[in-house]
Amino acid sequence: MKKIKQIKLLLILVFFAVTSVVLTSCYQDYGLTSSDYDIVATFKEDANDFQAYKTNGATYFMSPTIKRLSDNVGGIVDEPGPYDAQILAEIERQMIAYGYTKVDSLQQPDVYISAGVTSSENVVYYPGYWGGYYGWYYPWYGYGGYAYSYTTGSLFVTMIDLNKFDEVNKLSGAVWAGALNGMLEDSDANILARTVSSIDKMFEQSPYLKIIE
Repeated sequence: MKKIKQIKLLLILVFFAVTSVVLTSCYQDYGLTSSDYDIVATFKEDANDFQAYKTNGATYFMSPTIKRLSDNVGGIVDEPGPYDAQILAEIERQMIAYGYTKVDSLQQPDVYISAGVTSSENVVYYPGYWGGYYGWYYPWYGYGGYAYSYTTGSLFVTMIDLNKFDEVNKLSGAVWAGALNGMLEDSDANILARTVSSIDKMFEQSPYLKIIE
């Protein structure tokens, strides 16, 4: 049963990662701003007792780097991004606000926090319309097509219970995950502000994570 739940959680994350790219291919303007298209979703293992972590002080370790899924070369790379420090700082701020204590060793914590990002270039093409003949004088009529492109990005934050991680039986130990997807067609300041706001929403959607004294 544990294995099934772990696999279900991973499948949900993979499904979100794939469908976020498919869904964003349908983005249209409609006079909305980039932030209006931001999507935030969270998932948890229903059977996990988050309050049990306070027994050992509710400690967590967070990877100091953000993993990147590369479309060009494939696989995961550790290349730094322009907002990495702010993203990690906001995750840390929320974890501390929820009653967790950060530790510097991966051997000590109750949970491990990992962050990963990916981006996708989307191209939309409208072929236009062409009609038939107008006698011998005007053989074609209509209007041409047009195309535009935009980039979307996704951030995934995963909480792993190290006591549930089992490499032999392929159990990830993931007990919670937050995901956001949004357009990157914006100013640097607005992209950062929207990202920070979306991280906050992840935790707002997950009150069960808060350690209650």
